[in-house]
Amino acid sequence: MHSVFLFVHLLATARAENDKHARQAQLLWSACQSLHRRLKTSTAGVPWQQQLQPLRLEIENVDKAAGEFIVQQTAIMGCCVTSSN
Repeated sequence: MHSVFLFVHLLATARAENDKHARQAQLLWSACQSLHRRLKTSTAGVPWQQQLQPLRLEIENVDKAAGEFIVQQTAIMGCCVTSSN
């Protein structure tokens, strides 16, 4: 009976981790889409030199989302590589 509860606990924990990674991937995707939209936005008839805008916020958002996501993915891959050796 104890093993059934342990299995359910492990299953729930794995599901929670999976959901967390999915949310982080969505956050990264959203930040990249925001940057892409900002780069693609232009006004017809206005020279590009006059349309330049700071991208600091968008780049910082991508950097933050990617940093968190990449660190966690690297940790997961490190565990997999370590456990297979």
